Amino acid sequence: MSDTLVLSTGTPQGCVLSPKLYSLFTYDCKVTSPADALMVKFADDTTNTGFISNNDETMYREEVANIEQWCNKNYLEWNVPKTKEMIIDFRRNEDPPPPLVVKGEVVERVDLFRFLGLMVSNKLTWEEQCDALLKKARQRIYFLNKLKSFHVNKGTLLTFYRALIKSVVSQSITVWFTRANQADLYKLNRVIDNASLYDLYIQRIAKKGPKDFKR
Repeated sequence: MSDTLVLSTGTPQGCVLSPKLYSLFTYDCKVTSPADALMVKFADDTTNTGFISNNDETMYREEVANIEQWCNKNYLEWNVPKTKEMIIDFRRNEDPPPPLVVKGEVVERVDLFRFLGLMVSNKLTWEEQCDALLKKARQRIYFLNKLKSFHVNKGTLLTFYRALIKSVVSQSITVWFTRANQADLYKLNRVIDNASLYDLYIQRIAKKGPKDFKR
């Protein structure tokens, strides 16, 4: 065994062991009320959710305070300006809860947030997500048409379409497809030509679901 070496700079970016080391370092950063709260960690991003009932936010705010304490204990800086809070509440005429304060700074409250490439709204609708996918797909179609004008062979065009257009339109399709409105689905279907969104959705579900999944 080698001698002990103390690293004060965290895990080096690009190192093969960095993802596993980071997971080990942040393993004890977890919720204290798993029945009503959930923490999702992806790389160096952390998302904390809490279920608030009877307008009692005690548990939710305690979870946030626990994360702040954990960061202080482990010498990690919480980037408050990049932190966003989203309230999902379908009740009518309800006063919004008081602002969330972390390290003396008020956390920005948003109605729309990009989460791992997915546009999530506080109404859980997917118009913004479909619009973003449609915009990306149309930009790439321009380059596909340029390749056609240069008489690029069909195999290359098909590879370009699958890699840069079809993959974009079907991004996170298992999340938003069943809740998207028909107008947005129609626009996206026009982009992917002969392969319908429904077929792509079924293919993704089949890959992620049980082996005996049937259409």
